[in-house]
Amino acid sequence: MIDSRIAFRAIDFNSSFSANRRFDLAMSLEVAEHLKPESASLFIDALTQASDVVLFGAAVKGQGGTGHINEQPQSYWGTFFRLRNYAVVDMFRPILWSNPSIEFHYRQNAFLYIRKGHPLLEHLAAKGISEMSDLGFMDCLHPELYNRYRSGERTFANRSPILMNLLQLLPQRMYVSLRSYARRFIFK
Repeated sequence: MIDSRIAFRAIDFNSSFSANRRFDLAMSLEVAEHLKPESASLFIDALTQASDVVLFGAAVKGQGGTGHINEQPQSYWGTFFRLRNYAVVDMFRPILWSNPSIEFHYRQNAFLYIRKGHPLLEHLAAKGISEMSDLGFMDCLHPELYNRYRSGERTFANRSPILMNLLQLLPQRMYVSLRSYARRFIFK
């Protein structure tokens, strides 16, 4: 542990869990795509039980990345939050969309979810930032990802998904070494 004053609690996000207290903000960025699809509802339950305001984003289909087993469109996640009485607010994309110093997947996938009736939702509405009415707009692809699709660029993970799945079963150090070897010599 980096700092002994930090109280660390290991949690299996694929299982039901609770933070056992409430927070001003719960945050999960680029985590949910690593969880089993059947865990999605439990994970969103835990986030919404932890806070009335949730900053959330997860990888979309084809985004690529190590260990991604549940890449979904953003509207998939938005539906889970809506079922729990949360408004979807597209607050970050208009500001961050064109900022190249931030990885495109954060610019594309970050949304604010606010429990309906929460004062922050009213405050944002007064500033001209309102709830998304059509979840389909959540699924807009960032031009960087769209251009990858068009150019046929493939990530290591989708060049050989079977090999990636086998590598992930290995202990971490061996996995990293073999992945590096495969990138250098097999998939030049």
